[in-house]
Amino acid sequence: MGDTLDYPRRKSAWPKNRAELELHPRGRDMFKVARAALERIAKINPGYAGPAKNPDKFCHGFGMFQYDIQFFKASAADQNYFLKGEWATWNGTLGRGVSEQKSKLTALYGAGKASLSHDESVYLGIA
Repeated sequence: MGDTLDYPRRKSAWPKNRAELELHPRGRDMFKVARAALERIAKINPGYAGPAKNPDKFCHGFGMFQYDIQFFKASAADQNYFLKGEWATWNGTLGRGVSEQKSKLTALYGAGKASLSHDESVYLGIA
């Protein structure tokens, strides 16, 4: 987990800051999770100590694959991924990664694609 950038360095991605996050339904709960994550990582990584001193800062990336907080507002499943701490487990973060890849695979090549060429694998990874 990590990434504490917010506006103005985070210009286009949601949420730009704590206030914008807390305006979203369940956003206050998400802030608590994201803030606690920042405080935990700051205890073991001194690079996060500065941002952790600011009570409005919070983590924007979660899990081994840095699933971004902007997806919190995408679906109930995404909200649960963040709020229930699925990102903090190997199974949870791997499951989210596999789910994302399956979704992109279908979007790129259709539901019946059983194998990929080297180049198709690269395009899937980029997606």
